Order: sequence, then C-alpha cells, then structure tokens
Amino acid sequence: MARRWVLALIILPTVLVSGSVLTLLYLGIFTPHLPFVQSEVGTHANATDNGAWWGANIPKIIHKGNYSFTYALEDGITPRKAFLYSRDSSGVWQEGFSNLLFSRPPSILIDSRGIVHLIGYVPFDSAENEGWIMHYNFTTPYDITTAPIGTNITANWKATSNYAPESYSSYYVGAAIGVDDTILVAYTNSINNYGISCLGAKIFNTTTKSWEFSSISTTLPSRYCYPFAFVTEEYFYVLAIEDEEDHTIPGDHPYRFGAVKCFQRARTSTSWQESTLIDLNPHYSSVEIDELNLENCDLYVDSSGIVHAIVRYGPFVRHYYKAEGALTWQENIATVKSFQWVKLWERADGKLFLICANYRSQIILIPFGSNKEYIISNLSSEHRKSPVPFIASLRSGSPLSATLELVVFSDSLVTPTIALSVDTSIIT
Repeated sequence: MARRWVLALIILPTVLVSGSVLTLLYLGIFTPHLPFVQSEVGTHANATDNGAWWGANIPKIIHKGNYSFTYALEDGITPRKAFLYSRDSSGVWQEGFSNLLFSRPPSILIDSRGIVHLIGYVPFDSAENEGWIMHYNFTTPYDITTAPIGTNITANWKATSNYAPESYSSYYVGAAIGVDDTILVAYTNSINNYGISCLGAKIFNTTTKSWEFSSISTTLPSRYCYPFAFVTEEYFYVLAIEDEEDHTIPGDHPYRFGAVKCFQRARTSTSWQESTLIDLNPHYSSVEIDELNLENCDLYVDSSGIVHAIVRYGPFVRHYYKAEGALTWQENIATVKSFQWVKLWERADGKLFLICANYRSQIILIPFGSNKEYIISNLSSEHRKSPVPFIASLRSGSPLSATLELVVFSDSLVTPTIALSVDTSIIT
C-alpha cells in the first residue's frame, strides 16, 4: 500500500513571546505550543569557551515567589566574570552585583528566606584550573544589588603544595540546597597526576554555621567529574560521570566517559554508599565508548521520594530510578527520540516532565512517560543552533510551581542568556 501524504494548514494557539503576541502557522504535522514568555537577559553576550553553557550539573536559574535570578558570563573577559540578573513581577530583568570572578559557571541557589547564594571555583591567579571553591551569599532577601559576603570553603592547596583529598579542589563542582537550608557542595578533589581518584563534599551545617568536609570516595577506579548534588530531608546524593584521560582515543580530547555512579549518604551517617548505574568499559573499546557520547543529564528526587537519574548515550535517553535509601536501580527508556540535552522537572501537583533540546531545534517539553511533545520556545536561528537548557528546580531551592522557569545558553555562538517562563497548566 502506497504511503499518502496530507498537507494541512494549521493555526497554532496564541503564544506570548517577549511581551508580543505571535500567531504561528505551520504546514504539515502539528506540534502544539504551550503559552510561554521569552526574553533576553540583559545585554551581556555569553562566552563559548567554558562559558555559561558548560556543566550540565550546575543550577543556573532560581525562582521563588515573584523573583527569578540567573547570570551571564561575558565573552572576552579573563578571568571569567559573572553578571548577575534578577526579575520581579514586572517581568523586567535588572542587572545586579557583577564583580565576581569564576573559572567556570557557578551554582546559583536560594534559601528559605529568599537569600541568593553563589558557589563556584575562583582562581588563585592567572591559572584558571588552580583555585578554591568560594561561597557568596547576599544579605537581603531577593536582593542581589549589594556586595555579597564571600567565604572560601576549600583550602589554598597551591600555597601549601597540599594535594591531599582534604585540601585539593577542582573546578568540577556541583551544589544543592535542602528545604532546611543545608547546602551540599560536591567536587572532584583529586587529579590523576597525583596518584589518587576521589570525590569530596563540603556540607554547610545550619546549626554550627560552618562548612564540614565529607569524603565521598577515595577508591574510585578512575576520575569522576561533573557531579550533580541533591539534598533531601534524609539523604545527600551525588551523581558523577567517569572522565578519565585515555590516549587511545583519537583527537584532541582524549578523555573516556564510560560510566556513571551515584553516591548517597544518610544525613544521620558519615558514610557514603556507592552504586553504578551504567558501565560501558567492560563491553566496549575506548574508541567505541567515545562514539557513544555518554552524559549524565540530570539527578532529581521527587516529592514522593523516588530518586531519578537521566543518562544519555548513543541514540538513547535512559531513565534510572529507585526509592530513597535503596541501592538497586530500575531502568527504562526515557524518550522514544534522541535528544542532546535533557532535564527532569516536577510540577506543583507532582507530575513529571522532560525538558529536551537538540541542535538546530526549539526546546521541547514532554510529559513524563508519554510520547506527547510541546514546543516551549521561539528561538531565533542563531540561538537555535545549539541550545543548552537549564531549569529552576528543588535542587536549587526553587519551590514546585505550575510555571516552568528555564534559561538557555549556546555552546557554539556568543549569544545573550535567553529566559523562558512556560505555563504548563493546560496539561492534565
């Protein structure tokens, strides 16, 4: 039987973008749009070299009450400088304090009082990969205009030549905050040149008001980086991916991304437990592993107590899940299509969604467990070339909502930060 193609003129629902109303027409198969507001955040264009898009594990937008906060990492400024922005109920982005230097994009968090926190890697000098992890907190709720208080939460290992796990820190840093304002900072605290492979954490104790070191692991078989962090009422979680130097891989980036591990620690304990979600190393050569392009996309613990991890490799986006406290993971396919970037978002009613993006595409929202897709952006051809999305979620202190807040950066073009507010209430 011959396939028949039918073309239909379809008028899409009205979509609010950057304060204007667009009526969009498409020929062909209909992909519905959700109502959204899209805006450019300020005038600073983001760098592409280790710019704001870098680090899928880093929270880069927060939203609480009527306020949203994010940043831009200006192109051409060395060392990297963060320009902070806030938006209130007026919908207008305002530039805030902008004199903080970071080697890589910082985590942005918000606590129960509305105080904004930044946690990132600050270089000691001109060497961007030699520095310490700094914590900056503003002092007035929902205000980022005055200078924050800065505290170094790891040591100056360069001054003392101390590369021990208790002292050394790298720019592979991820952070999260709990509902009780406990902050977890997870980071790679070894480099293989010094003969050890380990992960460490600093935890802000809300009772003693101090940062406490916790060794996650000192016995890893290879280096693990890009750690996601998550804090619940009972547990700390860290999800990290192998990033091991391997010169059997051709090209100018000889690093093997071959396994993803999760580490968890009961908050009443001092010991971390390790579980492996996927390990490609026993099954594929280093060259084959490089071609599969493994990435840990997201870590999230939902309001019902289920731990979720989203992992992409090859054409697959996989979903791993388990109950809090368990070590055994279940696994299924997260999407029927291949996506380059994927985030998991929970709405106020507990319904889960995937936020997905591909090269040269708009941002897509998929109700979790379904094949239904919704377009949630109107990116220009420039922004659409390589859109990397980041969402406001519980990890960063952003309460659950019916409105999805996200920012989009480019990993190949010098472009401003794009902000999106998406009304998901029509999806039941």
